Amino acid sequence: MADHTEAPDLPTDGWSAKASSVLKRSTKLYGAKHVLDDKEDTCWNSDQGSPQWLEVEFPAPIHMASFTLTFQGGFVGQNCEIWVRRANAEAASLPLEKLADFEPEDVNTPQTFECPAEAITKVRLYFHKSTDFYGRVVVYRLRLGGTLAIDVSSRASGGASSSGGASSSAGAGTPDGSTATAGAGVGAL
Repeated sequence: MADHTEAPDLPTDGWSAKASSVLKRSTKLYGAKHVLDDKEDTCWNSDQGSPQWLEVEFPAPIHMASFTLTFQGGFVGQNCEIWVRRANAEAASLPLEKLADFEPEDVNTPQTFECPAEAITKVRLYFHKSTDFYGRVVVYRLRLGGTLAIDVSSRASGGASSSGGASSSAGAGTPDGSTATAGAGVGAL
């Protein structure tokens, strides 16, 4: 369910985005990077087929409070999941952790989902189905609400916190080798 609590949008400078597919492989017109710009006439448009995914990586850890998606009605992801990578020394070698399930409405307006996660460096949204008969997903905007993950001891040196170690894993695998996190599910958002 969409939440009405507003967290400040994090700046997207230095963020990178990638996706499972791009319509007609035209990344210039429909690439994942377009979900991070502030242009109303650009979007990520997946190719046909399910599932699809959209991933954003950050240059420094963040504390996420919520995320906001703006779809094109008729091309909305369904049976969705959000997965994250925790910021810690082994982060690059650890699989993503399932944070929660969410179910967007088939509308054109921004939809905000409360989904707190401490000290993360990557978010991946899985869209297992789509409201489109061919399985295409169209996202105009993705915004994360929260703060940069900087602790008090590192502020003097300007470094980012690397706290927030990964939770224990439940062992439920996914096609890409990621595992679900035990007890982390908050149900449908």
